[in-house]
Amino acid sequence: MNTTFAPSAWSADVTSSARPVVIVNDETREPQEHQISFRNARKALLEKISQLLDLEPGWDTYEATPIDHGSARAAYDFAVEALRRGLPQPHIVPVPDGGIQLEWSQNRFDLEIEFEPHSNIPVFIGNDRVTGRRFDGDQRADFIVLEMALDRLNFSLD
Repeated sequence: MNTTFAPSAWSADVTSSARPVVIVNDETREPQEHQISFRNARKALLEKISQLLDLEPGWDTYEATPIDHGSARAAYDFAVEALRRGLPQPHIVPVPDGGIQLEWSQNRFDLEIEFEPHSNIPVFIGNDRVTGRRFDGDQRADFIVLEMALDRLNFSLD
């Protein structure tokens, strides 16, 4: 079927990011290698999500539904923002109800964020394997908890 997926964020400036900038010839800009790696990471995200959008009904050999385009767009936009924050590329997996889940597992912290079909509020669960602390909720009601989980994930990269 080969679905084309072009989220609104795709046209965003690839040089905007939370990465530190450097001064070169009295100009402020990002290092060239980060621009290239960020562009490649976005392209890989787009390719993976496009592949998931091509899944047929029953793709899990049971009764899984095709991936919802709204879930795909929301997952892509969130993943791009995570890349801008300096997080690594997430694992992107389909969910049988038509959603998409982003997963990170870094050193001592795991984070999963699910984008459910027909909902603009992702749900998440994070687990600090060292302290046993659990972070969970939905993005709207528990935005601060999600921010803490993302910070913890970023911290565990060190």
